[in-house]
Amino acid sequence: MSELTELSRYALPVLAVIILALSVAALLRRKNQPLVNVRLINTINGDSYEITSRETSVGCLKDCDIILTYPTVARHHAVIKCARDSWYIIPVSADAPVFVNATRVEKQAVITAGDRITLGKIDLMFMR
Repeated sequence: MSELTELSRYALPVLAVIILALSVAALLRRKNQPLVNVRLINTINGDSYEITSRETSVGCLKDCDIILTYPTVARHHAVIKCARDSWYIIPVSADAPVFVNATRVEKQAVITAGDRITLGKIDLMFMR
C-alpha cells in the first residue's frame, strides 16, 4: 500500500503537468479566422458599417463601435457577436427593441447574410 502512495505522490503531478501542457498547446493551435467583409448596410442611405471585431456594440453614443445618430436609436442599442462561426444580435435593453426580419428579438437571435435588422426605425442589412 505504501508503494502505491509513494508512486502516486510523483505520478499525479507529472500527469497534471502533461494535461496542462496539452491544453495550452490546443489553445495556441486554435486561431480565430479573420473577419472579412462583415458589415451592416443602412438601407435608407446606403451607409456601410464594417464589423471588425467578434463583439461589436451599436448605438448612438461615441463609445459604441458602430454609431448611428438617429433619434430612435438608443445610446447602447444592441451587440452583434460572433461565436463559433455563427453571428448573433443581442438587445441591450428591453426599452430599445431589436427586430430581425420583422421578428422582435427577446434575448438573442442568429443573424445570417441578408437579414434585415431594425433598430428603432432604422433598417440595416447584415452582409457577410
